[in-house]
Amino acid sequence: YREMLRGYYEDFTEILDKRFPADGYDEMIVKTGINTIGMCPHHLLPIRYNVSIGYIPSDSGYVVGISKIVRLASHLSARLVLQEQLTIDIADALESGLKPIGVGVVIVGSHGCETYRGVLMPDSLTTTSRMMGAFKKDLNTRSEFLTLIGDIK
Repeated sequence: YREMLRGYYEDFTEILDKRFPADGYDEMIVKTGINTIGMCPHHLLPIRYNVSIGYIPSDSGYVVGISKIVRLASHLSARLVLQEQLTIDIADALESGLKPIGVGVVIVGSHGCETYRGVLMPDSLTTTSRMMGAFKKDLNTRSEFLTLIGDIK
């Protein structure tokens, strides 16, 4: 359990400290295929997540190495956390750490509490999203992001 719940005791704040000025790059950066595992806070069963993250740097903002995005998602999922809250936590961390024009996070989860108990539905998926800044206000930006992440199942 110590390894599966490492998000409680490993410091993640330094993950986004290794960032670089955007230097005029003002297009969308998207990372897909981030597969992490979390734990359901209600049933203590595993949840498999497929996370997609996008952001648009601002002129005064930053970019971060793509491995840092993966580390952030992996770290924040390694807690007893609802999928909805995980979605918010990832988006908020990117927003505060990078100061982008916008952030989009989409998570598809396969919950052990539905697979191994209760309704016994191993193929059931839950999708959550959080759109901030341009991803929320501009339908073209939102549409571009959702098109780029494609079929995220």
